[in-house]
Amino acid sequence: MVIGEYFLAILLFIIGALIAIGKILVSENTYSYKTIIGKAILTGMSSLMAGLILLTFTSASPLVILGFGAFLGSLGTETTIKLLKHKLGITGGK
Repeated sequence: MVIGEYFLAILLFIIGALIAIGKILVSENTYSYKTIIGKAILTGMSSLMAGLILLTFTSASPLVILGFGAFLGSLGTETTIKLLKHKLGITGGK
């Protein structure tokens, strides 16, 4: 992995974390710091995993990788939360 790929991975994680924090800030629900940090980490890691999959397409522009990684990360986070809530029998929210 070259320096540019490390930078891209860190950038994907940061973008994912910022997406989660942004969603929380515009939400009408109240969240604890634990929830905010947890969602930021989950979305950041989902974005990172999506971006790593996209790195197999080496001809793709870094901007395309960042945008699609952020999209898939956000989608992956929301899907994961919904599935976990369903499996654990938690109601309310999304």
